[in-house]
Amino acid sequence: MVAFVSDRDVNLELYTVGLDGEGLQRLTTSTVGEFQPDWSPDGSRLMFAASPSGSERGPWAILDMRADGTGRQVLVESAGYVAPHPRYSPDGERIVFVSEHAGQGELYVAGADGAGARRLTHNTVQDQDPSWSPDGQRIVYASMVGERFQLFEMNADGSDVHQLSSGLAHHTSPQYSPDGRSIVYNLNYAGGDQWVLGSIQVLDLEDRSVRQITAWGQTSHDVRWTADGEGIVFSQPSPEDGGTDLYFVASNGTQLRRLTRAKGDDGWPAVSPSR
Repeated sequence: MVAFVSDRDVNLELYTVGLDGEGLQRLTTSTVGEFQPDWSPDGSRLMFAASPSGSERGPWAILDMRADGTGRQVLVESAGYVAPHPRYSPDGERIVFVSEHAGQGELYVAGADGAGARRLTHNTVQDQDPSWSPDGQRIVYASMVGERFQLFEMNADGSDVHQLSSGLAHHTSPQYSPDGRSIVYNLNYAGGDQWVLGSIQVLDLEDRSVRQITAWGQTSHDVRWTADGEGIVFSQPSPEDGGTDLYFVASNGTQLRRLTRAKGDDGWPAVSPSR
């Protein structure tokens, strides 16, 4: 099951769909914009970012709810004007998110109820896209280096920070594989202020080799492993209608298929802990 965001019904709402593209279901009906969902480790709840303005400009709050869309509650009332990208820890006891309370987007960790937030990064640049390792000991994220986002990894307490990527392209949306041995991410080249050419890549954490998953072409966004590590779900512009849809590709680069078809934009997929 894949949770995602769509404006197919005007407002940005949360939906789910099967990995086969069947069983589309709308979860929310609200007047706020909802973004960046993430499943709890047991699959019983969804955490997400919400913007009362309905736009990606914020201001932002972090909420969660039951997987059926009921029981909404606020975890972080104000995360500022930077998209918070909230993520549950593997044990479900903590969350990591982005906040601009320090003046720019920094990473914070808090309890699963949003209490006790503590700052992890101390930079003068934007940090985003945090993701926990399967054992909860490390966090990978994207941070601006010069004019490009690069991948960084650190301990879950903010120590032992080191850079994983370099080059002229943007490296974003990293996520550890279920076995913790590799990281999937988006690699996108920019033309002016727009991303114009992209591919999905996988970094092996042991030998630092990089494997290309999708052919160079449309820019990709928001990559997420399936629970078994055998597939990847991502969003990508669809040339037929000009919108953005969800796609699946096997981890060896085969079996590419489209999961959603909407006249608007579908994005920010989050794959449930079980198939």
